[in-house]
Amino acid sequence: MLTSEVVVLHTELIDKEQCAGSEDAVRDRINKLMDEWTYLTRKSSEKGEKLQEANRQRMYTAAVKDLEFWLGEVCMAYKCIQILWVLLKQFQRFIGSYL
Repeated sequence: MLTSEVVVLHTELIDKEQCAGSEDAVRDRINKLMDEWTYLTRKSSEKGEKLQEANRQRMYTAAVKDLEFWLGEVCMAYKCIQILWVLLKQFQRFIGSYL
């Protein structure tokens, strides 16, 4: 990971006292940088989870809409069958009255 490489390099500079007397400031900055990196990765992970949840909700909503459409088609087909059944019965009575 890039941040661990940066920390190692800066830690080596501090250990070798190559920071021109500002080792404490460099150490503080590294600590702050690591805290910020931890915060950033945590927030990134949280955002990823929220995006996944939003995607699951979108997929669920799309599935519900598809199901509602399909049920509408089934209801229409059922109504058509009912109408055809009534017409068939009327036709049978009509034919029966002439026989």
